[in-house]
Amino acid sequence: MAVRECVQPALSNGLQRLNFVACPGQSLIGTQQVAWLNFITVSNQSSAFVRLEFTDLIGRMADGTPVANFAPQSGRVVVIGEEPLLEMVHGTNTQPLLFLYGQPASGYTIETRPNLASGAWQAAVPGLTITTNLWLGFPPPASASRENYYRALRR
Repeated sequence: MAVRECVQPALSNGLQRLNFVACPGQSLIGTQQVAWLNFITVSNQSSAFVRLEFTDLIGRMADGTPVANFAPQSGRVVVIGEEPLLEMVHGTNTQPLLFLYGQPASGYTIETRPNLASGAWQAAVPGLTITTNLWLGFPPPASASRENYYRALRR
């Protein structure tokens, strides 16, 4: 499958219009992936989870007929600066999972404490290494406390 992409001038800061058109003699059938979006951040950008929203999306056939099974998906971009990011999600079995995002390096530590307002942070998972994947997923450490707060540090 071949797709031709047309990037138009930015509509405003953070708002871009993209058009994807099948090349002559080609068609988009089934669940084919049409495009990959790549992002480059400015230098010294802080680490952040950035929401990526697609709005005003339209799928049409070459004759202008709307496409019935057009299903775009919004998502997010994980920007990795100097500081690590830590996220907790529910796994497929509803058990929590921690995801650590950071620059490839060793010396990351996950710390925890049962009260966010006070108390000392305790090392829960020391000596983590992030490789070229830029993330590492694992279950949270066992705890006697019903509530736990976590943070990630690079030492």
